[in-house]
Amino acid sequence: MNNLNNSSTVIFDQHLLNNPKIISTIISELTSKIESENNKNSVINSSNNTQVINILEIGGGEGVLTKELLKLKPNSFTCLEIDDKMVDKLKPLFCNSNLNSSSNIYSTNIISPSYSLIHTNAISYLQSLNIHTFKYNILIGNIPYSITQPLYIQLLFLNPKIVLFLQSHKTSRTLLEKETKLSFLLNSIYEIKITQIIKGENFTPPAKTLSSTILLTLKSESDKCEFDKFLTFLTKRYNQQFNNSVVYSLAQLFDVGKKEIKLKLKEENIKLSLEKLNVISNEEFVKRIKEIKKIFFVD
Repeated sequence: MNNLNNSSTVIFDQHLLNNPKIISTIISELTSKIESENNKNSVINSSNNTQVINILEIGGGEGVLTKELLKLKPNSFTCLEIDDKMVDKLKPLFCNSNLNSSSNIYSTNIISPSYSLIHTNAISYLQSLNIHTFKYNILIGNIPYSITQPLYIQLLFLNPKIVLFLQSHKTSRTLLEKETKLSFLLNSIYEIKITQIIKGENFTPPAKTLSSTILLTLKSESDKCEFDKFLTFLTKRYNQQFNNSVVYSLAQLFDVGKKEIKLKLKEENIKLSLEKLNVISNEEFVKRIKEIKKIFFVD
């Protein structure tokens, strides 16, 4: 997370992790997960049976985590950083960096032609991509509270196979509790677990609240229950009307006509909002989804 050296001023809502042991643990968690997914052929290029690691780091800060990620020698690596001063500190890691003045991209041919540092807003960068142009299978970062929700929304569309974030512990708990729209949808796509809890004293400046590392692993279709599959269908219609999206998703899942689904919902007196899924309230979403689960799905 970004800050100005040992200043007590928090820049861009971030704090800089300063404990080498925790950084080492984060790298160990990542490498262990890569190996596990490798064994399941989830991050394998099947054409030549070689491991492919494409990493996107959000918020390189002073480069403490970036240095360790580069030691993994990924096939490609991109670091996104918004803070001017942090970009200046990260440049030396990219050896003889050259600036493309039109795009604020610093890249190197010394380490690898596919390694780059981009001076940009992470959310804007991710919003410019789609599942076809998003080349990364690993997303990692030290995430400020202010961007967690828009960042997780992007995961619904981009689906990196491994996500490892250091973030507010409150945010991590919320994801696991499945009491918000975003947590329901993310849990249908990812296996999610908190891997360690970190005290505020491990940051500069010190954080006032607990942080934690959270690991998200993309589920395969075979790992999903029927309810997960329904929510996955629903996620693909995130920007469309909630009522139509629910009917369409249930019809797709059960391979029946939409009229049949509408009739069943009417019989059960379930009235779905006409608002778009992306703006419907958490309360309304959770209430209706729990009703639908009770009627259409068996635990």
